[in-house]
Amino acid sequence: MKSKSKNILPIFLILSLASVFVFLIISRRPQTNTTTSVSFPKIDQNKFNKTLFVGDNKIKAAIADDPEETRIGLSDTKELCEDCGMYFDLGYKDTIPTFWMKDMSFPIDIIWIDDGKIVDITKNIPAPEPGMNDAELPRYRPSHVVDNVLEVNAGYSDQLGIQIGDTIILTEK
Repeated sequence: MKSKSKNILPIFLILSLASVFVFLIISRRPQTNTTTSVSFPKIDQNKFNKTLFVGDNKIKAAIADDPEETRIGLSDTKELCEDCGMYFDLGYKDTIPTFWMKDMSFPIDIIWIDDGKIVDITKNIPAPEPGMNDAELPRYRPSHVVDNVLEVNAGYSDQLGIQIGDTIILTEK
Protein backbone atom coordinates (compact mmCIF):
# COMPACT_ATOMS: atom_id res chain seq x y z
CA MET A 1 0.00 0.00 0.00
CA LYS A 2 2.86 2.36 0.75
CA SER A 3 4.37 1.87 -2.71
CA LYS A 4 1.11 2.95 -4.37
CA SER A 5 1.03 6.20 -2.38
CA LYS A 6 4.67 6.84 -3.29
CA ASN A 7 3.76 6.50 -7.00
CA ILE A 8 0.72 8.76 -6.74
CA LEU A 9 2.52 11.64 -5.01
CA PRO A 10 4.89 12.50 -7.93
CA ILE A 11 2.01 12.28 -10.40
CA PHE A 12 -0.10 14.56 -8.20
CA LEU A 13 2.77 17.08 -7.95
CA ILE A 14 3.36 17.04 -11.72
CA LEU A 15 -0.36 17.58 -12.45
CA SER A 16 -0.53 20.39 -9.88
CA LEU A 17 2.49 22.16 -11.37
CA ALA A 18 1.10 21.73 -14.90
CA SER A 19 -2.23 23.23 -13.80
CA VAL A 20 -0.49 26.26 -12.26
CA PHE A 21 1.63 26.69 -15.42
CA VAL A 22 -1.46 26.59 -17.69
CA PHE A 23 -3.28 29.05 -15.42
CA LEU A 24 -0.34 31.51 -15.56
CA ILE A 25 -0.18 31.33 -19.35
CA ILE A 26 -3.93 31.89 -19.77
CA SER A 27 -4.03 34.75 -17.26
CA ARG A 28 -1.21 36.60 -19.09
CA ARG A 29 -2.98 36.55 -22.46
CA PRO A 30 -4.57 39.87 -23.38
CA GLN A 31 -8.31 39.88 -22.98
CA THR A 32 -10.26 40.30 -26.20
CA ASN A 33 -13.18 42.69 -26.28
CA THR A 34 -15.14 43.30 -29.47
CA THR A 35 -15.99 46.87 -28.45
CA THR A 36 -12.40 47.96 -27.85
CA SER A 37 -11.48 50.99 -29.94
CA VAL A 38 -8.15 51.17 -31.72
CA SER A 39 -6.20 54.33 -31.05
CA PHE A 40 -4.61 55.94 -34.07
CA PRO A 41 -1.72 58.39 -33.97
CA LYS A 42 -2.82 62.01 -33.90
CA ILE A 43 -2.24 64.18 -36.95
CA ASP A 44 0.86 66.32 -36.46
CA GLN A 45 -0.12 69.91 -37.28
CA ASN A 46 3.25 70.21 -39.09
CA LYS A 47 1.91 67.73 -41.66
CA PHE A 48 -0.31 70.50 -43.04
CA ASN A 49 2.55 71.57 -45.28
CA LYS A 50 0.88 71.55 -48.69
CA THR A 51 -1.41 74.19 -50.11
CA LEU A 52 -4.58 73.58 -52.09
CA PHE A 53 -6.26 76.29 -54.09
CA VAL A 54 -9.95 76.20 -54.87
CA GLY A 55 -10.40 79.36 -56.91
CA ASP A 56 -8.87 82.12 -54.77
CA ASN A 57 -9.35 80.12 -51.57
CA LYS A 58 -6.26 78.63 -49.93
CA ILE A 59 -6.43 75.47 -47.79
CA LYS A 60 -3.49 74.06 -45.79
CA ALA A 61 -3.46 70.34 -46.42
CA ALA A 62 -1.98 67.20 -44.93
CA ILE A 63 -1.55 64.53 -47.59
CA ALA A 64 -2.62 60.91 -47.19
CA ASP A 65 -1.00 59.12 -50.09
CA ASP A 66 -0.45 55.58 -48.90
CA PRO A 67 -2.94 52.92 -47.79
CA GLU A 68 -2.13 53.26 -44.08
CA GLU A 69 -2.51 57.07 -44.04
CA THR A 70 -5.71 56.74 -46.07
CA ARG A 71 -7.10 54.17 -43.63
CA ILE A 72 -6.31 56.37 -40.62
CA GLY A 73 -7.27 59.73 -42.15
CA LEU A 74 -8.43 62.15 -39.45
CA SER A 75 -9.40 59.39 -36.99
CA ASP A 76 -8.71 60.30 -33.37
CA THR A 77 -7.87 63.90 -34.34
CA LYS A 78 -9.52 66.20 -31.79
CA GLU A 79 -9.87 69.23 -34.08
CA LEU A 80 -8.86 70.58 -37.44
CA CYS A 81 -7.68 74.17 -37.85
CA GLU A 82 -10.23 76.32 -39.68
CA ASP A 83 -8.37 76.56 -43.00
CA CYS A 84 -6.93 73.03 -42.93
CA GLY A 85 -7.95 69.82 -44.62
CA MET A 86 -6.77 66.31 -45.33
CA TYR A 87 -6.19 65.51 -48.98
CA PHE A 88 -6.35 61.85 -49.98
CA ASP A 89 -4.44 60.84 -53.10
CA LEU A 90 -6.08 57.47 -53.67
CA GLY A 91 -3.39 56.36 -56.11
CA TYR A 92 -5.86 55.03 -58.66
CA LYS A 93 -8.49 56.43 -60.96
CA ASP A 94 -12.08 55.67 -61.78
CA THR A 95 -13.15 54.34 -58.43
CA ILE A 96 -15.99 55.02 -56.03
CA PRO A 97 -14.36 54.76 -52.59
CA THR A 98 -16.22 54.35 -49.33
CA PHE A 99 -15.38 56.57 -46.36
CA TRP A 100 -16.65 56.43 -42.80
CA MET A 101 -16.27 58.50 -39.63
CA LYS A 102 -14.56 55.91 -37.41
CA ASP A 103 -13.06 57.52 -34.29
CA MET A 104 -13.90 61.04 -35.51
CA SER A 105 -14.70 63.71 -32.92
CA PHE A 106 -15.88 66.56 -35.17
CA PRO A 107 -18.14 66.89 -38.23
CA ILE A 108 -16.69 67.31 -41.73
CA ASP A 109 -17.49 67.97 -45.37
CA ILE A 110 -16.09 65.47 -47.86
CA ILE A 111 -15.15 66.97 -51.21
CA TRP A 112 -14.89 64.32 -53.93
CA ILE A 113 -12.42 65.11 -56.75
CA ASP A 114 -11.76 63.60 -60.19
CA ASP A 115 -8.93 64.86 -62.41
CA GLY A 116 -8.62 68.07 -60.37
CA LYS A 117 -12.33 68.94 -60.54
CA ILE A 118 -14.86 68.68 -57.75
CA VAL A 119 -17.51 66.15 -58.79
CA ASP A 120 -19.47 65.82 -55.54
CA ILE A 121 -19.63 67.25 -52.00
CA THR A 122 -21.04 65.44 -48.97
CA LYS A 123 -21.75 68.17 -46.44
CA ASN A 124 -22.06 68.30 -42.67
CA ILE A 125 -21.29 64.68 -41.88
CA PRO A 126 -21.72 64.35 -38.10
CA ALA A 127 -19.19 62.71 -35.82
CA PRO A 128 -20.46 59.33 -34.62
CA GLU A 129 -21.99 58.93 -31.19
CA PRO A 130 -19.43 57.75 -28.60
CA GLY A 131 -19.34 53.96 -28.35
CA MET A 132 -21.08 53.44 -31.70
CA ASN A 133 -20.33 49.99 -33.10
CA ASP A 134 -18.31 49.95 -36.36
CA ALA A 135 -21.10 48.03 -38.10
CA GLU A 136 -23.53 50.89 -37.31
CA LEU A 137 -21.33 53.64 -38.77
CA PRO A 138 -22.77 55.17 -41.95
CA ARG A 139 -20.68 54.85 -45.10
CA TYR A 140 -20.22 57.76 -47.51
CA ARG A 141 -19.60 57.45 -51.25
CA PRO A 142 -19.45 59.92 -54.11
CA SER A 143 -21.99 59.88 -56.93
CA HIS A 144 -19.15 59.88 -59.49
CA VAL A 145 -15.78 58.15 -59.86
CA VAL A 146 -12.91 59.97 -58.13
CA ASP A 147 -9.15 59.83 -57.70
CA ASN A 148 -8.78 62.28 -54.78
CA VAL A 149 -10.76 63.31 -51.72
CA LEU A 150 -10.54 66.38 -49.47
CA GLU A 151 -11.92 66.45 -45.92
CA VAL A 152 -12.51 69.85 -44.29
CA ASN A 153 -14.47 71.09 -41.28
CA ALA A 154 -18.24 70.86 -41.68
CA GLY A 155 -19.66 73.98 -43.30
CA TYR A 156 -16.28 75.09 -44.66
CA SER A 157 -17.17 74.25 -48.25
CA ASP A 158 -20.27 76.49 -47.98
CA GLN A 159 -18.28 79.19 -46.18
CA LEU A 160 -15.81 79.31 -49.09
CA GLY A 161 -18.49 78.91 -51.74
CA ILE A 162 -16.93 75.66 -53.03
CA GLN A 163 -19.11 74.06 -55.70
CA ILE A 164 -19.22 71.04 -57.97
CA GLY A 165 -17.17 71.87 -61.08
CA ASP A 166 -14.58 73.97 -59.20
CA THR A 167 -10.93 73.13 -59.88
CA ILE A 168 -8.51 72.15 -57.12
CA ILE A 169 -4.78 72.84 -57.52
CA LEU A 170 -2.24 71.25 -55.16
CA THR A 171 1.07 73.08 -54.61
CA GLU A 172 4.13 72.26 -52.51
CA LYS A 173 3.69 75.17 -50.04
